[in-house]
Amino acid sequence: MGVFEYAYAAWIAPDFFERFLEMHLQAMRESGASDAAIAEAREGALMWSAPHMNFLLYFVETIVFGFGLSLIAAIFRTKREPAATPNQITTA
Repeated sequence: MGVFEYAYAAWIAPDFFERFLEMHLQAMRESGASDAAIAEAREGALMWSAPHMNFLLYFVETIVFGFGLSLIAAIFRTKREPAATPNQITTA
């Protein structure tokens, strides 16, 4: 998903984030949010939009999703041995 999002942000709609942020901030203004809350929201959005934060977010998301998917696959793929019956138990 990260490649598509990068391509979209780089070539298709490079101003998407700015337009989305302004739309969100305008909605905050209309709902009566304070100027401090709006400034804090802008700073937070700009921090998370930095390339290194995007990389970190995508990396962690991929690791968590991959681990979860692997765990689910392992649960369904394990071959369960039937329980041993008294006739199958041997002593050495």
